[in-house]
Amino acid sequence: MSGNGGSAVNGVKILPIRTFLQTASAEFRWTVCVVYVAFLTVMSLRPRAPLLPRSPFGQFDKVEHFGAYGVYAALVLWTVPFRARVKWRWFGITVAFCGAYGVVMEILQATLSGGARTGSVADAVANLGGAACAAVVAMKMPRLFVNGGSGDLETAS
Repeated sequence: MSGNGGSAVNGVKILPIRTFLQTASAEFRWTVCVVYVAFLTVMSLRPRAPLLPRSPFGQFDKVEHFGAYGVYAALVLWTVPFRARVKWRWFGITVAFCGAYGVVMEILQATLSGGARTGSVADAVANLGGAACAAVVAMKMPRLFVNGGSGDLETAS
């Protein structure tokens, strides 16, 4: 490993994941977020695949909802410049936005799927819980997804 935390494989520099997350361009961050939202929308509204077995753990789909919306909130926070993100209202805005999106997806499942999918209050709560958990983790580890500037927490208002 070199002094800046990277290594080389066949002459190609490999960055550690944290360095990559911190140095990715705004365009790349937004692209990843938009692609993920498209994926989440398709997966939420497509008919359930009949060939996929049901989980033996009962309500495992709540864990899937929690995780999917946790990733969604983390990606949204990753797109917000660090200086703006340390203004704590961004965490609340992210949770509200991701939670509202989850509620809309559940309503669309209940109304547009023709019976192939069902909307669920429990799923919407799991969506909101995942988004909130990701925001709390981001609040406790604010420099994980630093983008732009030094990220000096003391001088940000």
